[in-house]
Amino acid sequence: MAKNIFKNPNFAFWLFTISVAIGLTLPWLVQEGMFMDGLLYSCVSRNLGHGIGSFWFPQFSELNVGGLPSFHEQPPLVFGIQAIFFYFFGNSIYIERGYTFLMLLLSIYFIYLIWKEINSSTKDQIPYGWLAILLWISTSLAFWSFRHNMQENTMGIFTLLSVLFIFKGFNKPNNQILFFSVSGVFITLSLLSKGFPGLFPISVPFLYWITHRKPGFAKMFSQSAILLMIPVLIITLLLLFPDSRQSLSYYFFDRILQRIDYMPTIENRFYIINRLLMELIASVIIVFLFAISLYLINVKLITKSNSSLALLFILIGFS
Repeated sequence: MAKNIFKNPNFAFWLFTISVAIGLTLPWLVQEGMFMDGLLYSCVSRNLGHGIGSFWFPQFSELNVGGLPSFHEQPPLVFGIQAIFFYFFGNSIYIERGYTFLMLLLSIYFIYLIWKEINSSTKDQIPYGWLAILLWISTSLAFWSFRHNMQENTMGIFTLLSVLFIFKGFNKPNNQILFFSVSGVFITLSLLSKGFPGLFPISVPFLYWITHRKPGFAKMFSQSAILLMIPVLIITLLLLFPDSRQSLSYYFFDRILQRIDYMPTIENRFYIINRLLMELIASVIIVFLFAISLYLINVKLITKSNSSLALLFILIGFS
């Protein structure tokens, strides 16, 4: 079996991709120092892991941030998960670094599972999953987030899982309600990790319908309804309890709405377009080189099926 792995023509590419992912993150994870937000999140998680504050009312310091009695810069789920690591493993700076590295490895694995799922009908594409991972990790904002313990690292796990189960639902219509319900749960966990950015997988059935013109508008609407209904039901249930209601109220009214009104973070609405283009330079170069390589060996790059999938994931990216 080992000999077959080494003989696989994609083995070298997989090895290169994993090496790039580790090389872009691990050297920074073993050093002291972090981006300020990541440091805040580590402190809050460490405090929670050692009994300072509670899940719904985590604590950074006696003064916290924004004049609130507890820390609500982000929803509490990531702090709660990371606090478990501090509870069991102590106070070392390598607790959050190990947690971050684990999120990196899980992200790579779930990206590969999505690649397998979307290529389940054309299994000859599955060995090229390394390319999807390479394009992702070569985006500077992606590897930067893993260097600095950002909330997106954990949110990404839940959004990847939600998209994975959506595609499982597409491929296995008989179990579609189950798969879409599970996806809705992961969307809720994503929402409780980073807030509204975690809701974007709800758009996937609509975008799939636009790019593939199936399974029909009514079916697409019901799929989207399930994905939306699960988070709404769970959040409604949480609002019935005083602690979770107060915590989410702090986050939504005192953090989100107030910051939008009084503390904009950019001066120009076109900033995001310029930033997106800059972030994707490395990915565009990789795709260009890969396309040239396929052209030189007479491999057809664009087919009807993969062009629809490509457009779908471009639209998901914009969402």
